[in-house]
Amino acid sequence: MVSFDFRSEETLKELNRALESDSDILRYNTCKVLNALYGTRFDLERIFLGKKYALGPFDPSGQMEAYEQRLIAYWKKRLDAELVN
Repeated sequence: MVSFDFRSEETLKELNRALESDSDILRYNTCKVLNALYGTRFDLERIFLGKKYALGPFDPSGQMEAYEQRLIAYWKKRLDAELVN
């Protein structure tokens, strides 16, 4: 259950669990919430929607899975650190 206190233990656990979802839409939206909550600016469209726009030499589609795994690992580590404190 998510509470109105976005840094409560229950909410952090739910966000952490949502990062492990099979749904790419849920993972995308969770990362969007985390960007807003922590004031980060990860380029989620490039990571999750890279196939939608190919930018020639900047086309991320071949590396999207690696980018997402790195982003998810970052958020899980950060959320775990918040839960310990």
